[in-house]
Amino acid sequence: MFAKLFERDGEQVLVLKAVGEDGAPQLKVIVEIGELQIESAFEFKGEDKIAEERRDRVFADMTEDRAFATRAEHEKQFFKFLAKGSN
Repeated sequence: MFAKLFERDGEQVLVLKAVGEDGAPQLKVIVEIGELQIESAFEFKGEDKIAEERRDRVFADMTEDRAFATRAEHEKQFFKFLAKGSN
């Protein structure tokens, strides 16, 4: 298992990499923005191909200004966050 904690623009990001029960690599990313915690899990198959199956999940505990209704919207915002680059 691999874990790395870093901070970007005052937001803490924890990245965990492990092997799943079926032997496929899995990546879990947790972003903390104040009291808000956003979690994404990715499963990879073959040559780091993201698994097609995604859970559709509602994040009910988020603040109104950062609310994401579906997992797809969260992932879109999350990848924008990663694209900002590190400090």
